Amino acid sequence: MVIDIEHILPSSIFRELTFDLNNLSLSCKRCNMKIKKDRVDFLNGNLLKITQYLQSKEKVFRYIEMCERGIKINTLTKFIYSSNSYKFIHPSLDDYSQHLGYLSIQINNKNFSIYSPKTDKGVYTKDFFKLSELEAKDLNVIQLLPEQDNLSEYNIPPIV
Repeated sequence: MVIDIEHILPSSIFRELTFDLNNLSLSCKRCNMKIKKDRVDFLNGNLLKITQYLQSKEKVFRYIEMCERGIKINTLTKFIYSSNSYKFIHPSLDDYSQHLGYLSIQINNKNFSIYSPKTDKGVYTKDFFKLSELEAKDLNVIQLLPEQDNLSEYNIPPIV
């Protein structure tokens, strides 16, 4: 597995957060480059509105213009670092295990993983990152079946 450093809020929009440790996380290349990319549909409420505003502005003047319109940097920071601003599990703001259970079984050198959502955030995270496809792929590998390109029709029953 190849690991990427991911920007939770896309650096293409939030340039000022490019090196902010709370906006960085480890991610597999599949989730970072093929699924999430520069998407922002995982945002809620005011942070989504702010993101849409920032997408239409240029460079460093973006935050200054927001402050002139009455949105203070502290208020912006509260939206950025509020768990409620995110539909999926935020790696720095949320306790992963509170939202999504994970069961991993190893038989000899074969692994099988099951993700079991506990909350709406867990359901959204499983759907957003297409974790069911990983479950189905692992199930095929453990049974020595060939991998398939489209695994979306598989439905692994929750057992956790």
